[in-house]
Amino acid sequence: MASGIHGFHIYSTGRCDSPDFESAGGIFNPFGTSHGIQSPDGKMASDLPNIFVDASGTLTFEVVADEVTLGTDSEGLLVYTDGAALIVRRTPTTIGPSPTAEPASASPAR
Repeated sequence: MASGIHGFHIYSTGRCDSPDFESAGGIFNPFGTSHGIQSPDGKMASDLPNIFVDASGTLTFEVVADEVTLGTDSEGLLVYTDGAALIVRRTPTTIGPSPTAEPASASPAR
């Protein structure tokens, strides 16, 4: 993986077919909230902090996603028919509120 800052999200379908990984669908957003972890209206359930890959290509991190669950009977449920995918983007993602932040169905290179 290239060194630098990368976006990291949960996507709505448990597939990651190359070459473009579009099979993962859009960003998982069961509550219909705004994109950006610092959005004043609340972030998408799958908005996770950007991650940093060092010069050796190594990535070590921990993340908590309070808005999603592996349990049952929840709007933030990740385990369902189509599953979910964890995807690292080539570039950082928007963390603050932005009038031009991409919708769940659009995302930069993965």
